[in-house]
Amino acid sequence: MNNLRNANRRATIAALALCVIIAPSALAASSPAERQQIWQSAPDSPLVQPAIDLYEIILARDFDAYIDFLDNTCHPDLHKTYERELLERYLDHMTKDGTEWEVAEVRTYDAPRAAVIFRNTNTYQWQGLLVSYTSMDDARPKDFDIVRARPPAHIFDEPITEPELLEEVEKLEALLVDQDRFSGVVAIAKDGRVIHSFVAGDASREYAVPNEFDTRFCLGSMTKMFTALAICRLVEQGHLNLDDPIVEFLTEDWIDPVDAQKVTVRHLLTHSGAVGNFFLHPDYLDTPRAHFREVDSYAVFCKPESLDFEPGSKMSYSNSGFVMLGRIIESVSGRDYFQYMQDEIYKPLGLANTGSIDQDEVNLNIAQGYFYSPRTKSWTNNIYTQRARGCPAGSSYSNAPDLLAFCQQLRAGRIVSPEMLEEMTTPATDVGANNYGYGFALRPNLAGASRFGHAGGGPGVAAYCYMYDSGYNVVILCNAGDGADSLDSYIDELMRRLAAGE
Repeated sequence: MNNLRNANRRATIAALALCVIIAPSALAASSPAERQQIWQSAPDSPLVQPAIDLYEIILARDFDAYIDFLDNTCHPDLHKTYERELLERYLDHMTKDGTEWEVAEVRTYDAPRAAVIFRNTNTYQWQGLLVSYTSMDDARPKDFDIVRARPPAHIFDEPITEPELLEEVEKLEALLVDQDRFSGVVAIAKDGRVIHSFVAGDASREYAVPNEFDTRFCLGSMTKMFTALAICRLVEQGHLNLDDPIVEFLTEDWIDPVDAQKVTVRHLLTHSGAVGNFFLHPDYLDTPRAHFREVDSYAVFCKPESLDFEPGSKMSYSNSGFVMLGRIIESVSGRDYFQYMQDEIYKPLGLANTGSIDQDEVNLNIAQGYFYSPRTKSWTNNIYTQRARGCPAGSSYSNAPDLLAFCQQLRAGRIVSPEMLEEMTTPATDVGANNYGYGFALRPNLAGASRFGHAGGGPGVAAYCYMYDSGYNVVILCNAGDGADSLDSYIDELMRRLAAGE
């Protein structure tokens, strides 16, 4: 477990390092006097000051102060990394070469947590230095991270028009490309008509093959959206029920029958099945990628030793649960999952460029993924992070035209009925999921700017597909750089401001 925590901490620091690449500032950073005003107006809580202190340490790139903070301010349970090279690289990347932070406010949460909220001047993205504690009465940080954050409320008091929205998107696209932070495709459609398209970067850096608007990209976990639709289509056809226990469909190879009696199909769709994540199986990383080609090849990695909690009592994001849903599709339909998806979902909708691929076959019009390595300070091909084939939980492929067409056909009731789609895109509040339904990530109850869809990510993979109740559809596909997340968050911010002006 310590090795796992150390690996996770290294991965977090490496990911944080990627938040900054050389570029001119597009926004104004907060001056010391401006920050002081924000600190003085922060909530009156003992949890606030450690977050402020850590923010200032990172901003100053003060390695010695950082070590002192770990030793004398943090909770003993905080996993501490003292490798100077790693931490100096982290501190350096967070503040170097024109990257600045525009501080907005300090927030506290019941969790208990506190966060310093700021906008990254190089990406327009709102982020938070999130500090977690063991209790409201113990102000010793037990963990901290830099995460995507909700914009301050006052941002939405500034309405914009559609032309202004598109102009702002173009500015950010140019900024990200100039920083080599985005390689991929952006598409925005309104009521089925494309009103904005953008293409940048290379599908193959080795051979200098440029991306095109119809290039196919890895979707990561966006695949879950399609798997969930296939399950709910089978439900509407009467082949299974959402509250069927999965013991009816899965053998003991996948889950102990006693545990399977407690877990339902609905639980798996809402990530409340308590079956965990196959990524964390101790043998997963050491298993050759070629092993992962059929759904059954995941069984040993998905089978939980025991359920993580009482099924249906809470949400805990589960890749294993969605692989199990794929196996349920096979059990109910009598067909291979990948063939079923082609026959019943992709082909009937005309999505000729959507589906899973075998990585070792000749695949045309595919964007190879690349990630930036802090170790080598260069781009690295993600070939060794990819399984031989995707699975029901992730790594299918598609392109922008297919995804835009999918959005329209889904809205039109051509996959599942409008009533079923409404159920799928209603928050599963019974398991504490205020922003997730059946395979869809949600932001409900925001007139004109409610949205549903899914995202996916991994080394060299970033994909977003969201549908707004205002009729806008947004697709972002990326095969290199961290700019896709910035684009999604900024476009979403602009969509909310657009709704405020209508």
